[in-house]
Amino acid sequence: MNAKALAARDRMIAVGAASQGLWLYYGGRWRNIAVKDGLAGNDVTALLFDGPYLWVGTRSGLSRIALNGERS
Repeated sequence: MNAKALAARDRMIAVGAASQGLWLYYGGRWRNIAVKDGLAGNDVTALLFDGPYLWVGTRSGLSRIALNGERS
């Protein structure tokens, strides 16, 4: 994986990859979120935790991920 962005809060780690989308680590496991899941693009360049959301900047646009499991 070619990591291009990293953010951490509490017990959650978010890693943005060059071509694999977003990787979230929480509760002892990794979860991948990509275009197939609604992410704007798979080339993640920026991450920001904002309350109950994670903002994900990609080369194709901006996505907002609800950290409570809802899609936004």
